[in-house]
Amino acid sequence: MQKASVVARVLDGNRLECNVVSPKGQEITLSGLTTDVEPQVGAGELGSNRLLVNNAWAFAKAKFDAVNLPDQEQQKNATARAKKHRKLAEWIADVAEDVTDEKKLAWCSACFGQHDHSKVNRSIAQLNTYVCDGCGSPGSPCMDRFAKTWQFVCPGPFR
Repeated sequence: MQKASVVARVLDGNRLECNVVSPKGQEITLSGLTTDVEPQVGAGELGSNRLLVNNAWAFAKAKFDAVNLPDQEQQKNATARAKKHRKLAEWIADVAEDVTDEKKLAWCSACFGQHDHSKVNRSIAQLNTYVCDGCGSPGSPCMDRFAKTWQFVCPGPFR
């Protein structure tokens, strides 16, 4: 199985560009200044997933910091942050491209909101996975037999 790709580069010294390509070829391009909190998001279905955009942009900014921060310890920490954001962005891109029209209204443990969650098309041996339509976080239904309502355990930003 092919893996998602997340690549960042610096343009003109203070501009960043980050390209995300899913295993099936869907892609988005994020761009902006190194000081921008949120990037400009190019066309593409993946661009509607907030969690993917946030993690891909955090990866790009951390990669920039890894070579531009003043001391080696800060650069080392930025490299570790970049690695984590890239891994999460790759996983989200993999999951987000396979959503179906099947939806369930549930509480999301990543954004703490009650939103529709779109089911992800997965093989039979894998757990059911859903993507929150509110924040874009993938997650699985709560398996707690005492849960009174549907809720999702989403690794999202708390991972």
